[in-house]
Amino acid sequence: MLGGTFRPWGLLGWVLDKLPVPSWSILGCHGTEERSTAVWETLSHSHKKDKGLFVRVDAVQSRFSAEATVALQGRMDTLRQLGLPSEGIRPLPLFSTEAEILKTVEDFLLISGPNVLLDISALPKRMFFPFIKRLLQSADVENLVVTYSIPASYADVLAEDHQTLQHLPLFGMNQFPEPTVKLAFVGVGFSSLGLPELLEPYKRDVNVQLLFPFPAASPAFQRNWSFVGELKKRLPPNVSEPIRVGAYDVPDVFEHISKLTEAGSKCAIFAPYGPKTMSLAMCLFAVQAGSVVYYTQPTVYNPAYSTGIKRLGQDPEAYAYCVRVGGRDLYKI
Repeated sequence: MLGGTFRPWGLLGWVLDKLPVPSWSILGCHGTEERSTAVWETLSHSHKKDKGLFVRVDAVQSRFSAEATVALQGRMDTLRQLGLPSEGIRPLPLFSTEAEILKTVEDFLLISGPNVLLDISALPKRMFFPFIKRLLQSADVENLVVTYSIPASYADVLAEDHQTLQHLPLFGMNQFPEPTVKLAFVGVGFSSLGLPELLEPYKRDVNVQLLFPFPAASPAFQRNWSFVGELKKRLPPNVSEPIRVGAYDVPDVFEHISKLTEAGSKCAIFAPYGPKTMSLAMCLFAVQAGSVVYYTQPTVYNPAYSTGIKRLGQDPEAYAYCVRVGGRDLYKI
């Protein structure tokens, strides 16, 4: 807790059973990964799903295109077995404009009830960051829960053909003149593509705070430390020792950021590499603080980015994070 705020999170079924909400409108993703249907499976079995819209994020043509088509058909078969979302599946190009991304959320809000569940398991950060920002701007959303499901394993090659560093949609600079940046938060992932170039202008005057997901199993552990070593080698002396944070503990990451920025009084920029749950905490803080968020967006994702669905017994291992409850935002600074 920070400032007396309790931010509930935990396994999806457990969290939803604790909330006095009979059903949820779901904004999800029709993706190539098997885990893209895990939350939908849980909601279907619990009879708590209401309206639903799934986004199919269309990448550019690549060597993976044929494999992606087969994988998407497999996920469609699963969705048909569970019951298709009421509003169907909407194609959305990976490099959609801000206006196109916002229209998707606006159209969802027109059909959704006041209780919204956003599943980021298979959504690229380029999509779910602006989705969250717009959902939080809507007074019609009384309850907002964000979910994330765990795969059985990850591929060695996750993505290819990364673009140069750019800000994520809706998370660019909005203050002029630009405030003096004091901190740069970097989520530790597998590849530091573009980060040294982003941080080069700041390396003398800005403290680079590395958020390290812990615990991490091998080989992820070694890949994470290689990421850290690359940054410390190229950006001395202001790269701090990594701060170990719970890989799935969004409130913990949010509290670390709040403390280091002195509740947002120090201007920070963000680079959300690493687990999506760590990125979710960065997103929630950046929405409140009006921070700039940078990312090297891949042009192509491996359709087998992850394999399988990790399960606890018969149920998918999926986590739920209460972001707004009863009209009250829990992640405020």
